[in-house]
Parts: sequence; structure tokens; C-alpha cells
Amino acid sequence: MTTRHRADILVADDGAPHRLLLEPVLGERHTVHTISSGGEALDNVDPATGQMPVLFLTSLTDAADEARGLSLGAQDFIHEPYSRPVVAARAESHPRSGRARKEPSLRKGELERLAADRERHIEAQAVELIRRQQELIAARSALISGFCALAEARDSETGNHIRRTQQYVRVLAGALAKNPRYRSVLDDESIRVLVQSAPLHDVGKVAIPDEILLKPGRLTDEERRLMTTHCEKGRRIIAAAAAELGPGSSFLRCAEDMAAFHHEWWNGAGYPSGLAGEAIPLSARIMAVADVYDALVSWRPYKQPLSLDATASEIVRERGTHFDPDVVDAFQECRDEFAAIALVFQDRAVVAASSPRMAS
Repeated sequence: MTTRHRADILVADDGAPHRLLLEPVLGERHTVHTISSGGEALDNVDPATGQMPVLFLTSLTDAADEARGLSLGAQDFIHEPYSRPVVAARAESHPRSGRARKEPSLRKGELERLAADRERHIEAQAVELIRRQQELIAARSALISGFCALAEARDSETGNHIRRTQQYVRVLAGALAKNPRYRSVLDDESIRVLVQSAPLHDVGKVAIPDEILLKPGRLTDEERRLMTTHCEKGRRIIAAAAAELGPGSSFLRCAEDMAAFHHEWWNGAGYPSGLAGEAIPLSARIMAVADVYDALVSWRPYKQPLSLDATASEIVRERGTHFDPDVVDAFQECRDEFAAIALVFQDRAVVAASSPRMAS
């Protein structure tokens, strides 16, 4: 059951009979206050009652008088002699209409205040998000720089291998993103993460003994087996770094996949897990092409580099066996960019005895 709102009604009249007449008519449903003059009425109002409805009960019958009263802000103009039921009905309806005008205004003001507070809150969140993003970018850069410095301390040629493979990944991911199958997963941010993660793909080689890593000739079967452990070692190193960084280190998941699986083959003949097809993370399938291309065009003490054309032909020949067919198709679109990168960041001449295998 709805509770009826009991309004406060101020009756101002210099004639006591009128006040005595109106008080019982209106007092059944409202609280009636009576005063004896208009001046006293004005003394009892303030800005809070600015939307209070005003009714004139008057013996004036001229239309000009009614027009003047309404122009001064009256909501109604009741002529004498008046009917008690009419006065009661008019008094009932006008307080409701006054509340109806006032309450939406209050709601509007409250909504505007809430909207302003929400806007300030969102602005503060945006500022904090930007600050945290800047910190995250700085942390990524510092972490990657640290790992790269560690790798280069083991091998002076690793730096160029890192630069080349990072650039190969950039152009290859961009070309693959044109394929409708990969457009949704290779947006600008995803490609940015791939490029940032690429330098960490061989970080596990820092845990390989110098006797194997720096050996100038071909490796024995046992040495090669130990060399293959760099994938799992790299995954563990990156996972440990991610655990230390805590929230905000999700980009390292991509780096972890690259390090762990970039030697897997599309047909399942690779290592360390023998993954095949799309079970191999996309980041690792992209890095596989970049890494092998660089190994083929680079000089090693145990082999001569292939020409750029021969290297490209070898990548295409391994389509569907070693490499993801879609990634190879993307490579063919950007093979000239690969060649340009190989020339810009080519290794300096080195003597056979000093060449390590960080890029093999």
C-alpha cells in the first residue's frame, strides 16, 4: 500500500473567516499553516521553497487580474465563491506537480554529480594505467637488455644474430598478419610482443658449457644432445624471471614459448617435445623460420654460408616438413626484406677459432 505524501500548505489571508474555512478543508490530507498577510508569507519562504506552487483564491473576476496573477508565477487562480471540493482537489494536485518538477531536478543534479565523479575516477585510472604501462615497458626493456648482455658476454657474434632474428620476426609476423586466418591473433600489440620476445629465444645457451658452446668444429652426438637442452634451459630461465616479476610479466609467456619450441618441426621430427602442426605455438613457428634462415646465411667454422637465394629456396623446400606452410608462404612475400636485413646486420669477419654457436 502506497503511503500518501502529506504536504505543508501555507494559507495567507488577512481575513480570519477565510483562514478558518480553509483550514479544515485542507487539513484532512495536509498540514496547514495560517498567517494573516502576504508580507508575513514572504518572510516564511526561502530559496529551498522556490518551486512551491502558489494558488490565488480571490474575489477578483476580471480576466486581466487572473492574467497578472499567473504572470507573477501563480499555478492556479480560483474565483470566489469557491467550492470546497474544488479547492481540496486543486490543493491536492498542485503539491504533486511541484514535487514532480522538483524531484527530476534533484535526480538530474545527482546524476550529473555521479557522472562527474565517475569521469574523474576514470581519468585517474587512465593516468595510473599509463604509468604502469610505462613501468612495464621499461621493465621489459631492462630484462631483455640484461639477457642480451649476458648472451653477448659469452659470444661476441650473438648480438648480430639477435638483431637479425628480431627483425626477421617483425617482417614475417607482419606478412603473416595479412592472412585472414591470423589477422585476429596478429594485431599490432601481438606483433610488438613477438618482436620484444625474439631476442630471448636462445637465452638457454648461456647455461651450455663453454667446451660445447665455443667448440670450433662439429659436435659429437653427446655434445649435440647437450646442446639441445638449451631449449628447456631457456624456458626455465624465462619462467623464473616471470615468477619474480609477478603480475605484468605476461609478455614473457611468448618469450617462453619461443625459447622452448623454436626447434620443433611442423611434421613432429623436432625437439625437445616432438610437437607437430598447430600444437607448436605460433610464436615458435615464426621464430623457427627466422632462426634457420639466419643459421643458413651465416658463416660458421664448420660450414660456409649459403647465398641469400639458396637460403630462401631451402626455406621453401622445407614447407610442410620443417616449417608451417602458412609461415613459409608469408616468408615468400617478404624474402627481399629478409635479404636486406641479413646484409645490414651481417657479421664481421672472424677467425675460425673464435666463432661460437650461439646462432646455430
